[in-house]
Amino acid sequence: MSLIFQPFQQKNCILPNRIVCSPMFMYSATEQGQVTDWHIVHYGTRAAGNLDD
Repeated sequence: MSLIFQPFQQKNCILPNRIVCSPMFMYSATEQGQVTDWHIVHYGTRAAGNLDD
């Protein structure tokens, strides 16, 4: 079985699986660095397999 769906621990941070997407487009974030609706849609399309912008 692939390790991709197994938990991964780095110090005190535990990820439930090994599928991650790096942070991007921070200039679109709020002044406090929080994500917006744009980020949610952007990451959602990546998760669905749409890599076109």
